[in-house]
Amino acid sequence: PKRNIVSKQFFVRNQLRPPTPAGGDDDRQWLTFWMIYFAFTYFERVSSVLLSWFPLYYQCKLVTLVWLIFFSGAAKFYGSLHSLFFLVRRKARAAFPDSLGKVFWQPPEQTEAEYIKSLEEFASYSALGQLASLAKQQGIESVLSSFSSYESIKQRHGVGMLRSLLKKWDELEVRRLEVTLVKATGLPVMDKSLVTGKPSSTDAYCVFSILAPEREACSLACAPQLDDEGDLSPTSSIQEVFARASSSLRFSRAPPAGKGYNRTRSGVRWGTTNPVWGQRLEVGVNGGMIRGDGQYVNRQAPFSVLRVEVWDKDRLSMDDFIGDFQVPLTKLMDGRTHKVRGKLGDSENKRIGAKITGEVFLELRYGS
Repeated sequence: PKRNIVSKQFFVRNQLRPPTPAGGDDDRQWLTFWMIYFAFTYFERVSSVLLSWFPLYYQCKLVTLVWLIFFSGAAKFYGSLHSLFFLVRRKARAAFPDSLGKVFWQPPEQTEAEYIKSLEEFASYSALGQLASLAKQQGIESVLSSFSSYESIKQRHGVGMLRSLLKKWDELEVRRLEVTLVKATGLPVMDKSLVTGKPSSTDAYCVFSILAPEREACSLACAPQLDDEGDLSPTSSIQEVFARASSSLRFSRAPPAGKGYNRTRSGVRWGTTNPVWGQRLEVGVNGGMIRGDGQYVNRQAPFSVLRVEVWDKDRLSMDDFIGDFQVPLTKLMDGRTHKVRGKLGDSENKRIGAKITGEVFLELRYGS
């Protein structure tokens, strides 16, 4: 039937291009799409009589399929559903700690001390003992934040440390960044009163995007890859490592370095320079790949950067830029939630001569 022409053309088009390996960046998008598509099909089979009451049903279905396929709508739908479930679970655990709280129970997140202890246990068969010692002295967040590239880890701590860190980091299987937008304070007044013409309020919202690391930071030549047995011969040269890694790894779509991708927008808080959101969002982290043994790893995640932009919403004109800041995400490789307090600036000189004020409070965590 004609109503299925979009999905059939999509199926044919995907047979003519190299398939994305299972576990790649876009598996969530297409798994969600096919679940929604089969829901449409099942609904049409059991409700053919009811559909006669909705003359625009198939036109709406066409628009929905186009959005799901060509505008990453399926991934956005999944993210919204996941955030809604997270909110319901949190409220249920708070409201019914003895009954529903057990149904929605989650194991508590590791503390810093517990994570350092896990490094010491891991160090019994790796080179992470030095990292655990540094973490006890300086704090694990400070130690991880000091790493700027795989090459810097190799030069400062040796290939053994780098190989052990890769093993530890690969366990996270980073696919998304979980962002809790808490609040902002001290934003400038951006809107003028229609009556007096004087500054009156600000209607703020935030835009989050991921900046991919420079190629040099994640060069495979500087980051020895693990083979299928999970180890690497100490006599292997870097050239041999690179050649073996290139033949055994299948890459998904890698984002361009230095450019923001997967832009995600928060809700608007009207008429305040100290907005409070308490909103949870998810930002996809691209650059993942399938290792030779089938495990999903994301070697770009440790050195990716979160860019946070704050804008003022205008109903009758273009939105006004307030400020931005960037957060290196290396410290998130411990798998824990980190609180971030970012001071707004103007990295792209969009407000030349204007005074940039305000701070944004976030909670960040890498998720699989």
